[in-house]
Amino acid sequence: LALDTILQRHLVLRTVFREAVKGLEQWVMPAPTFHYDYGEPELAGLDDVVLATNNTVKKWMNASFDLINGPLVRGLLIGADSDCPAFILSAHHIAIDGWSLNVLMQELVSLYSGETIDPLPLQYSDFARWQQTHLQPRLAELANTWVSELSDAPTVSTLPPEYPRPLTQSHRGASLYRRLSPELINRLDAMAQTRHCTLYMALFAAYAATLTESAGQFDMVIGIDIANRHYPGVAPLIGFFVNQLPLRCQLQPAFNGLDLLAE
Repeated sequence: LALDTILQRHLVLRTVFREAVKGLEQWVMPAPTFHYDYGEPELAGLDDVVLATNNTVKKWMNASFDLINGPLVRGLLIGADSDCPAFILSAHHIAIDGWSLNVLMQELVSLYSGETIDPLPLQYSDFARWQQTHLQPRLAELANTWVSELSDAPTVSTLPPEYPRPLTQSHRGASLYRRLSPELINRLDAMAQTRHCTLYMALFAAYAATLTESAGQFDMVIGIDIANRHYPGVAPLIGFFVNQLPLRCQLQPAFNGLDLLAE
């Protein structure tokens, strides 16, 4: 029932994409009852139940989404009769971003607990329509600005890879996580404020300087994600708002993170 309400609230989760005479069109499907799959850990000789569960989830996650008929969000319940069942949600990135995952989970917890949540002020389609209308008169100007900024930018990093670069780009990679102590964060934040910068700007400058030194490349484009949620009324919406912003960093060989902040 909680997931049914979420599908009813957020039209983007039941929007499909179909070819029409004028090109690709979005169709909002009637609010369905949320159906989820049942699964059991595929032991197949595996003694580790966690590993077996992960194998089941991976196989289920690899199934393609049907963008023509939907759904764009689906669920899997594993071990329903066990002492430790697991429920997995999967959604297509065309309809949801990282911020939206938090919105979805907060609403799911609230509704599952019997709480009442406020009506949405607007839908993702309202924002998309407004954005298209707002940007249309300036698209040529904005495109020319970015072409001018990036026309002679390097397209390949000289950062030494751990493995040989494949002939065909695969986007396969890994993530590396490091937790910074509160004391270090406070010191970095204080340093950034003395230079009229945000903590994010200070961390980015250090990251860019490190990459530059490691690669021996003093002209580099680094992509960052922006939430794109600074418009009124869009914070509680589910949708693909995130945008990629390319930042071109051109440093002199003797530059460091502080020099980049100064610029």
